Amino acid sequence: MLLPDKYVAVERSLLGQAAKILRHHDQDRTVSELWSSLAAEDSSWTFDRFAAALSLLFGFGVVTLQNGVLVWTIR
Repeated sequence: MLLPDKYVAVERSLLGQAAKILRHHDQDRTVSELWSSLAAEDSSWTFDRFAAALSLLFGFGVVTLQNGVLVWTIR
């Protein structure tokens, strides 16, 4: 689910997981490095959900990809 509702907690929604990714905007990393750090912190992540949340951030213009590195447009 994209948004939290009565049955989906904020942490499990796509928007909530995108917010967790935003906490890692302190440095530019590759997709693999970001995935590794998130998966190490929380074992409930799946790569599918990670890719969907990252795509959401890309669609919002929060992150871009340059030479294989995720570059955050917010600081």
